[in-house]
Amino acid sequence: MLGLVALVVLVFLAALDARLVFFERDIGNYWYPQVEALVRAVGEGAWPVWSPRFGFGGPLWADPGYQIAYPFTWLNLLLLPPTYYKVFVIAHCVIAVSGAYLFLRRSALAPFACFAGAAASCLSGPFLSATNLNHHFAGATWIPWALFALHGVLVGRGIGTALGVVGAVMILAGSGDVVLMTAILGAAYTIAFLVAEVAPPVPAIPPRRLARAVALAAVVAAGLSAALWVPTVAQLRAGSRLALAPADNMYWSMHPASLIDLVVPRLVADMPLAPAAKETLYQGREPFLATLYLGLPAVALALLAAVHPSRRLRVFAAASFAFFVLLALGRHTPLLPALLHLKPISLFRYPVKYMWGASIAWGVLVALGIDAWLRPWGQREWRYAVAVAGILLISGAALLFLAGRPEIPAHSMEALIKAGHEPAAREHIAFRLAGVAWMSVFSGVALAARALLQRAIAWTAIPLVALLVVNLVAIGRTVFLLAPRELLAVRPQLVDVISRHGAGRRVFSVTHPVDWMTMQMTRVPGGWPQEWAWFRGDHERLAAPVASRWGLAGSFDIDFTGLAPRGAVALAKREAEIGDARARTRLLQIGSVDYVVSLALPRAEGLREIAALQSVYTNPIRLYEVPDPLPKVYVVGRARPVEDGQAMETLLDSAFDPRAEAIVPADAAALAGNTGFAAALGALERRSDRVVLDVHANADALVVVTDAWTPQWEATVDGAEAPLLRANVAFRAVRVPAGRHRVEMRCRPTAILLGLALSAVTMLLLAIAWVVRRRREAARG
Repeated sequence: MLGLVALVVLVFLAALDARLVFFERDIGNYWYPQVEALVRAVGEGAWPVWSPRFGFGGPLWADPGYQIAYPFTWLNLLLLPPTYYKVFVIAHCVIAVSGAYLFLRRSALAPFACFAGAAASCLSGPFLSATNLNHHFAGATWIPWALFALHGVLVGRGIGTALGVVGAVMILAGSGDVVLMTAILGAAYTIAFLVAEVAPPVPAIPPRRLARAVALAAVVAAGLSAALWVPTVAQLRAGSRLALAPADNMYWSMHPASLIDLVVPRLVADMPLAPAAKETLYQGREPFLATLYLGLPAVALALLAAVHPSRRLRVFAAASFAFFVLLALGRHTPLLPALLHLKPISLFRYPVKYMWGASIAWGVLVALGIDAWLRPWGQREWRYAVAVAGILLISGAALLFLAGRPEIPAHSMEALIKAGHEPAAREHIAFRLAGVAWMSVFSGVALAARALLQRAIAWTAIPLVALLVVNLVAIGRTVFLLAPRELLAVRPQLVDVISRHGAGRRVFSVTHPVDWMTMQMTRVPGGWPQEWAWFRGDHERLAAPVASRWGLAGSFDIDFTGLAPRGAVALAKREAEIGDARARTRLLQIGSVDYVVSLALPRAEGLREIAALQSVYTNPIRLYEVPDPLPKVYVVGRARPVEDGQAMETLLDSAFDPRAEAIVPADAAALAGNTGFAAALGALERRSDRVVLDVHANADALVVVTDAWTPQWEATVDGAEAPLLRANVAFRAVRVPAGRHRVEMRCRPTAILLGLALSAVTMLLLAIAWVVRRRREAARG
């Protein structure tokens, strides 16, 4: 176990440097803004349930990606974000390798085999590639512990409570994808355990007792994690995630050509790909997982698992690995498209994620291979090992031949290679093939030595496992990228420009095509990797949601989660589709947008350029001021009920005056207004989960707040409950009578309170059960 911890430290040794930080992709662009939203909410005395600065506002607690209900997250109140994330990644990797080791040990495998299997699972490329996806990585680290607890149930060592606790922690980590993978692995392991023959025999739990244990585990997991899943389910109904299109589900499917990257590190991923090839392989983006590499030295061990006497583990691991690889291929096989008719599976995107489940199964195969290596062999095992050794030696020789003549594979892949990059492609192919060729030869020689030296079987495994570990650590250290702390601390110039005009401004940063922005990156400092440049560029142009780090609110931002309020999503979608420049300006004004940031000329009419700043892009980052936007809180004297299907067109109709009236749902009462209407408005309090206003109107009026409407918000007027209306497609409004009134809007999601109550009751019942059990044991003792 300590050896595995040492390997984790070696993989993340560079991250221990205080001058370097994790920043890549979701960490820099989403996680840092998210955690700062949490800290800001707690600091202002609010519940961490809502962020008003992401788009037109969105859920915090009910979005699993924020991990608000995950206990580890609250260390952010004690540690600075860069330090926290280092602790988070290293601690969870240690959790993963220790769980994998204990699961394999519980399966009666030799310690040396468990060491190799745990390393192959949790230091593999797909697993370490999740480090920039905080909630997915946290969830994946608990998969081995779930299998460990499940094994205890299957052999009658537990009643399901431990399995339920692990399941709850995994759910609270926030990755539904990983929970689904774990359920599939658990079902496969249970079936293999109950059906497949095993040697030596291990008694299985009777089916009725197993059903009770699994039911108890499900109840415990659901009860303890209710604080997260209850509000998340409620938010799913308010968002668009339930209506994912198949194209969204299939995005970032693993292309069959990428299968070679499982045994040759990033051969395809690092190829200078032509645009058409990049579109085919990765839908025009970078690979979702930095590397798919499982370790060439592990191949010999995984193949040797076929002669291990434990049929249960062989069937479980081989079937699970094949199944998850097929799922990861996504749209390239009929399996996942057929399964998308099942609701749990249809909620999840990016099929290549299923390689995390494949990594766990791969580690089991490697452990079985080592365990088989250490056992006495008969004629069957000897013949099989010789055959595998021969295949490895022949494969190694063939790869060495190709590495010496890289023009052969380069010619066969010339359709993939970007024009003018053929020499670089040949060099890349030669280098990668030569490395795996020598590892294949070494693996074949080691396996042949094991077959020939029957009396010295233990030491023959050491060189191969050492090669595997060194190879995984070496590749693992390249999976994640670090950046100087200064890159994260830089304050964008735009923030200073905007701050001169007042606080609390709302910004819309235009999204440009990825390929176009890549070509625009011509002012990158020398020696910078492209990932640093992307990070700097996204921050310099205040790409959503990074602007929230400096107190700026978003607006018509793309919803990547499917959990944003539907009205806000509809406005963002319409903004992207509008072709009329005047209508686009009108929509910006209605959304209370103060500024537009763009690398190109504005597509709206009447915007005034107030700054053009140099950055990593060729084009300057231009800041445009929106003329006369609506205030973020205002009062109108008229309310027009409109059917939902007509609301958007009415909003954009030039005959509609948003400064005098608001559109409300068709079932709301109309407000006629009068020509002498006048109102005064004052803000008494404003924080992330609460808005308190002082309103004085000479007639019945409608108070509009241009933050997103959801059912989780409620309103009171002078302390009495009042209906909170959806105004102008997406925003919040409340009707007030003539006179002076105190209006309050609060986000107090009932689902969160219900979830917390269920979790608290579950913990209380578990504590009572534990005390009763301890007393009974004491009485018997």
